[in-house]
Amino acid sequence: MTPCRRSYFTLLNKLVLRKKYRELRADIKENIRHESAVAAAQLLAKHPLFQISRHIACYHSYKDEFQTGPIMEAIWQAGKICYLPVLADAKSLQFVRYNHEDELQLNQHLIPEPVNRQQIIHAEKLDLVLTPLVAFDREGNRIGTGGGYYDRSFAFLFNHPDKAPFMLGLAYQVQEYLEKIQAEPWDIKLNGILTESELTEF
Repeated sequence: MTPCRRSYFTLLNKLVLRKKYRELRADIKENIRHESAVAAAQLLAKHPLFQISRHIACYHSYKDEFQTGPIMEAIWQAGKICYLPVLADAKSLQFVRYNHEDELQLNQHLIPEPVNRQQIIHAEKLDLVLTPLVAFDREGNRIGTGGGYYDRSFAFLFNHPDKAPFMLGLAYQVQEYLEKIQAEPWDIKLNGILTESELTEF
């Protein structure tokens, strides 16, 4: 199979999986979402990975994404620094420091972002990055929303795969794909996954 045809089938497969796992995620009841968010925050706070990290990027959950409120609270309570992504040029992300009382505004995708962008950290300086996703496998492959923002923003990891930040996917257990997700050459792999029932490093 030529690279062009292989890329086409990879894209088609991802579109099918993205639709399926979005539906699975959307069907999770609200009380389960809250319980899962609290459980994941507790797992993270106890883990050595969290304890040695200071600069931690999270995200403001959008629609039915895994709720991040309890995780951000855990970051603040531990005296660590929380960052949220904001849209930048070239469809990439910048990471801005975020505190409890900071004002938020909706970006072009209706996702909340900090208004004050004076305290930006370079992505290479982050210790831990919690990434949203639609599906994941046990080899560190993820299906995102399709925008490619995280892949572009952390492309430097291709040359430095053993360096920070640690890329930790955040998802419900039901979002695990039991086979292998076919990745494109530009897809950044996860170093681990956090769900309501586990924090596993790959």
